[in-house]
Amino acid sequence: MKIEGVLFDIYGTLIYVSEESIRMRSGIISRYLERYGIHLQPEDVALEAAHRWIEFSKGEFADVYEYFSAVLSGLTGQSDFDEEFMEGLIEVGALESEAELLPNVVETLESLKKLGIKLGVVSNAPCFYAMRDLRALGLLEYFDAIGVSSRWKITKPDPEIFLRAADSLGLKPQNVIVVGNDPIEDVKGAKLAGMRSVLLIPPIEGMWSTSRAVFGECDDEIECEPDCVIEDLSEILEIIQNVGSQDI
Repeated sequence: MKIEGVLFDIYGTLIYVSEESIRMRSGIISRYLERYGIHLQPEDVALEAAHRWIEFSKGEFADVYEYFSAVLSGLTGQSDFDEEFMEGLIEVGALESEAELLPNVVETLESLKKLGIKLGVVSNAPCFYAMRDLRALGLLEYFDAIGVSSRWKITKPDPEIFLRAADSLGLKPQNVIVVGNDPIEDVKGAKLAGMRSVLLIPPIEGMWSTSRAVFGECDDEIECEPDCVIEDLSEILEIIQNVGSQDI
């Protein structure tokens, strides 16, 4: 069966944010709050922000303003914050991207485009952050479908988010490969949607992630067994070229 499209996970597959970057950003936020008499440890800020990130990814907050309001409410017990104060918090805490490219991402996307492969992303993430980071790293232009959980109110591994993204590309599930770094969100979700799956083992250590906090460990090895495992994104090119002549 010919592969006509690829759906990529975003964080941990195309780009990543390091745990060190999260610690640094939490420290910046903590120092900003101290100026207003709110004394919080950076570690506590990071934990609460990660917890609320999961809710944000599910579409429970309308925008980044509501997200940061929820983070502060969880940490302080307060719920009424000055608008100017919140705008300053968002400026120091969210407007600048800390995301970095994983190896060979741009080269691989360029090669896939030259082959006529349609590209999309499917991610459990807040739309604000996903779009910010893809745009900052120059990746947004490569994708014809942007499937982000907070926008569509669907989270992986629900097959509907994959099917909707494939439909946005005008493709049938059997003509699509899903590439991601999570056996549950990406591999299981792809299988449930009737798509092939490729599991990427990221070569970068210390990547920040909330995946296990949401879904835990895989309880069915068969459901989470990928069609193929790769260690570099560029390997997807050979896989696509081999599909049709042999099984992956």
